[in-house]
Amino acid sequence: MKCAKMVQRLFRAAPVAWRNEQNYTLRRTVFGMSTVAIAFAWIAMFRRSEEDEMFKTLVVCCEGAACIACACTFVLLRKLRNRPALLETFTFFAISLIMVCQYIANLMRPVEFRVSTAARSFSQFCYGVVILGLHPAYNVALLIFVTMTHFIVATQFAFYDQGPEDIPDGLMQELTADIVVPVIGLAIAIMFNQMNFQLFKYQEQREQESHALNKLLGMSCDFVLPLHKEDQSSEICISQVKPELKAFVGSVEEGASLRTIMCQESFEHFSHQVAQLAPMQPLLFPVTLCHGSSPLAAEMLMIRCKHLDESDKFLVGVRVQEELAPPDVSQALPPDGLENIRAPSALLSIMPEAYEDSELGKSEAAFTTKTGMIFNCSKPKEAWRNILQLGRKEHWLVPADNLTVDPCRILGSGGFGLVCEGQYCGANVAVKVPRKSFNTGDGVEAASAVEMLIDYLQELRLLRIARHPNIVIFYGAFMAPPRGEVALVFERIEGPTLDLFILAGDVADTYKIRMMLDITNALLYLHSLRPQIVHGDVKPGNVFVECREGQMQTKLADFGLARRITLSAATMGGTLRWAAPELLSGNRGPSTSADIYSLGQLMYFIITTQRPYSGLSQAECQAAIQHGFDPTEAWPSGAFYFLLKPVVDYCRRANPLERPPATEVADVLNNFSASRPGAGQRLKSSEIFVGKGKKNGIFGPSKLPGTTPSEDESEDLGELDAATELCQAFDRARMLAMSRLTT
Repeated sequence: MKCAKMVQRLFRAAPVAWRNEQNYTLRRTVFGMSTVAIAFAWIAMFRRSEEDEMFKTLVVCCEGAACIACACTFVLLRKLRNRPALLETFTFFAISLIMVCQYIANLMRPVEFRVSTAARSFSQFCYGVVILGLHPAYNVALLIFVTMTHFIVATQFAFYDQGPEDIPDGLMQELTADIVVPVIGLAIAIMFNQMNFQLFKYQEQREQESHALNKLLGMSCDFVLPLHKEDQSSEICISQVKPELKAFVGSVEEGASLRTIMCQESFEHFSHQVAQLAPMQPLLFPVTLCHGSSPLAAEMLMIRCKHLDESDKFLVGVRVQEELAPPDVSQALPPDGLENIRAPSALLSIMPEAYEDSELGKSEAAFTTKTGMIFNCSKPKEAWRNILQLGRKEHWLVPADNLTVDPCRILGSGGFGLVCEGQYCGANVAVKVPRKSFNTGDGVEAASAVEMLIDYLQELRLLRIARHPNIVIFYGAFMAPPRGEVALVFERIEGPTLDLFILAGDVADTYKIRMMLDITNALLYLHSLRPQIVHGDVKPGNVFVECREGQMQTKLADFGLARRITLSAATMGGTLRWAAPELLSGNRGPSTSADIYSLGQLMYFIITTQRPYSGLSQAECQAAIQHGFDPTEAWPSGAFYFLLKPVVDYCRRANPLERPPATEVADVLNNFSASRPGAGQRLKSSEIFVGKGKKNGIFGPSKLPGTTPSEDESEDLGELDAATELCQAFDRARMLAMSRLTT
């Protein structure tokens, strides 16, 4: 048993792919030089005179076969590099053929040199093949084969043309002494194989440690940044550009200097610290990364590794701390000034005529965000698994036991899906479900389902990080991967959409300003995030007005078309009458200025109670938008409209670069609200509507008609588990909505 273990230990070898790569250059060199040497010997054979022409022809053919075998092995070492097992087997047979051909060729030499030449060839093969890094079993087989060939040729064929009396004395003793040669060769082969095996295990251990360290840094940091430095005089360069790096600093090339993503002063201090860093010594250093026009404060945890070639490798984990304040941007007025605007100078003094767009340009924007790669995975199972892991980590997964849905109480319906009434931990909620489940089986349908799932989850991707009083509250998401079900859970807003609210009666001017300011504050919050979020579909139907405890509040909802401003962001959509004109001309990249234009249209609707391009067909509406003129626009007379019209006009400028940022609009509305009579007083919901247009009961739960459950729709689901009950409730809601559409 011990002997078997010892033999097994001696004959263990590194994987064949590793051996081939490790000994690739050595094998090519050996077979290349052997090909040249045998070729010269082959050519010399033709010039030698020999009485037995038939024997000479045989020897020449053997030398040619050996030369061809060497040349083929030399070529196939490159061609079959990706098939290591086949290549090693071919190398074994090629060496055997070369050895036999060489022994036959040695028989043509003069009789007095045949034994010594055979002994020299014997030693060359015994010591030569063991350094090629073949498997120990191949080495043993070759040593046995060359020993047997040597003894047979020396005793049977070396003196084929001589008599028995001409065989030298002591030949058998000399051949017996030659046994030590393969024994030494076997010892060298075992030592060389053990050395290769230990080197492989060492490299494997280093790779595993490096992989574990990468994983550890990836879990504790925002991204891992591999760096290298060729020599003491060169700069630190980026070894590998990962998507996470692009998500934070934008486009960067592999091999670029570290100064391209780091502020100059921070780079100089960092280089000085690195020069004093000892190998394998960790360093935690604060740095400032370049993030377009907004620098990012970060910390780098670095470990330096010294290589044999005197180059330095650095494994760096980067954790972004916070976004620094962006530098001030000049907002000078154009030469033509404000001659076309006839509003009070006190109001115009806080509204710049021209605005340089503050969003990141294409060359500076991030490629994508770290979680953006999770939500855009194209593999069905991996997509579900990654999103579920993220939900558990961020605590927005909604357990099925805590969520109930009433499929008969449909709050809304559209192209995206349905919104049903439900309860989550005792709170009234709105549950948004798609019109069909995302069945992720196999084949083309699975890929299509994953694409729809990715589009649907864009709202989840953005709302999970959005927290603002004027944005609808997102509680979480329920997911059932086996059924392909996803449901988004929102707060239940006790109030109508903005269009129903405005058309319900004559809203007081103070409340109109309050609503416009609420929407502006929501956009200001979204545009202040990094990367910035663009809502993409600001319109009355996506804005809700509710009244709680006597206070009115406006909330922005429906982030289905929202985008983060990154290089990989999808193109924007929108609604024709509310969308910016550049979206119709093909420039559909996400832009905060597009939201500002929609805000201007929304403000016009709130102020005048008239929809933009009212009464125009779709074709007429498109033509009017392209010409930048709304023939149906009409402003009522009065000081209120006179003062707010310049604000709306600024937001709706045709050139996106001339539209003000949300912060400027918010400042204007705040100043305007402060100058109104009764500023600072508590707004009462009973004073929202004025005049004869006052409506009662406008606030409260809204629902579609015909939502009384029937006996067939109230089947007992007590025996089903909570997740299955929810999925079946979603299916019943889809069937109910479809039946209403058909009737």
